[in-house]
Amino acid sequence: MLDRTTPLPRVYRGPGRRGGGMGAGLSSSLADSQNPFDKHARSQGQTKREAGRINDALSAMFAQLEERALRPSPAGTSSWSEMLRQPKLGVRKEDEDPELFAEVDAANEALSTISSAADVVSWAEENVFVRGTDAAALQVGAAQRAGFTRTYPRLLASVMAHLRSLGAPHLALAMFEHARALGIESYLAGCQTSAFNQLIQTRWEAFRDLAGVVAAVSEMEAVAVAWDRNTNHLVTAVVGQVSQDVLKSREHKWGPDAYAYIGTLERMLDEDTRREANMFKRRTEEKRALRRNVREQARYGDGGYGRERAPRRGMEDEFGRWD
Repeated sequence: MLDRTTPLPRVYRGPGRRGGGMGAGLSSSLADSQNPFDKHARSQGQTKREAGRINDALSAMFAQLEERALRPSPAGTSSWSEMLRQPKLGVRKEDEDPELFAEVDAANEALSTISSAADVVSWAEENVFVRGTDAAALQVGAAQRAGFTRTYPRLLASVMAHLRSLGAPHLALAMFEHARALGIESYLAGCQTSAFNQLIQTRWEAFRDLAGVVAAVSEMEAVAVAWDRNTNHLVTAVVGQVSQDVLKSREHKWGPDAYAYIGTLERMLDEDTRREANMFKRRTEEKRALRRNVREQARYGDGGYGRERAPRRGMEDEFGRWD
């Protein structure tokens, strides 16, 4: 905000004598000038009256914005923090089509017969990191895969798990990074829940990389990748192991940031628990509503779904009872 008491800048008085002469007369005339377009008057800065008007205008603008922000708006915002916050992304879940699982199982059988890490990488280049040409991969429902096959995310996880079982955890991590490096389409289509689970498991079991685990879980939250039961089990195991080591000795191997890492993982575990509880509650309510509708249909027929819509018997009695 502008200061109402800001002093005016010094005025050049010219070569005349102090207190008189042409320079003094010119400076006094400029100070008294009221023409806002006079370049000599503008060089003196804002007057107190102008500063006051600007301050009043800014105050009114901010007050109006605050009033609008505190009232419910059509967009659902209710405060400055809500207005400035990034939009919340919908959680992305993997496809659970039974036909998809059949395709993945067939590919995993072929993958399990490969006993060389180099051959696994070659197989992945031919069967995993390819764009699908089938019509199913180009359907509207699968548009987010940008042409990649439906098996891409789960086969990526299978390749990572197989490489880790062959004693090549570095290659397992390289597979995930390769999917990321292929572009944003490949990253969004392939790096989903199962692949992130393998990333977390590899970083923890092969390298005991606590910071890497926290980074992977935070990345899942940032790109709105949903957790599943395996994610919860993996993070719970990491928190339990690190907490046990920290409580046993102050000179633990997890570094000075161990407490912050544990706090971050525990917060995410709590959020996942709340999400699962809310989902269970919604499913329970839906099942109850479905059973109630079935009972009402069986009792009143297809024409009514509730007692208030059920047909009344004994129309001759205006105050007859409902059946």
